[in-house]
Amino acid sequence: NCNSSLTNAPRNISGSVSKNNITLKWDKVNGAVKYLIKRNGKVVGQSDMEVFTDDSLEYATKYFYSISSVSINGIEGLTSLPFEIITRNYVEPPALSSFNNQKSIKLIWNEVKLAKSYNLYRDGGLIGSLTENSYEDKCSPGETHCYQITSIDKYNVESELSGRARKFARRLEGRFASPVKMVDERLSTREAKSIIRENQNGNSGRDIDLTKIDDIAAAVILQSWFDDPSIETSI
Repeated sequence: NCNSSLTNAPRNISGSVSKNNITLKWDKVNGAVKYLIKRNGKVVGQSDMEVFTDDSLEYATKYFYSISSVSINGIEGLTSLPFEIITRNYVEPPALSSFNNQKSIKLIWNEVKLAKSYNLYRDGGLIGSLTENSYEDKCSPGETHCYQITSIDKYNVESELSGRARKFARRLEGRFASPVKMVDERLSTREAKSIIRENQNGNSGRDIDLTKIDDIAAAVILQSWFDDPSIETSI
């Protein structure tokens, strides 16, 4: 009859946040071959290294993580004390408008509450980082440019580009002569992961099949519009 003691609980857990993504790190546990990561008491993944990234979470939300180690015999060891961490607030890109004359293109955008500055791009290249809500671009008569703008928050994290999805939607409408509806997809990846876990026959510690996430997320987006066609989002 052979027995072994439980592996210790991971210690010195630390976390970093980027937008709605959380990365956890901790000290190596002797005798551990992998770790189970629990969010708010439920297993959300596992890792064979002392690092784990939990992405596509709710913005501006507090989460509690605990981690346990698993021995080579597959026995779960002691669980760490809960580690508390909060995701960032969602910072949207501004809505960009333009007016032109023979000598310049005047750009204006709305003030974003949580933005400390804005990055303005012309034809994919950065014009500069601005704190104002307008910019005049000197141009020759007949010049055409594509402009996009992002918000920069107090952590120097850049939002997504303005107008990219909306521009693509307009191109689709023109090509197929059919209306295009836009739906907020920011939490679809998280819901897709949850659906996969629910179909793992209760074995929530198994690795998630990453090849299925995009397909299920797309189905989630489509179903959300079927459930409520009035949820069209402005981008």
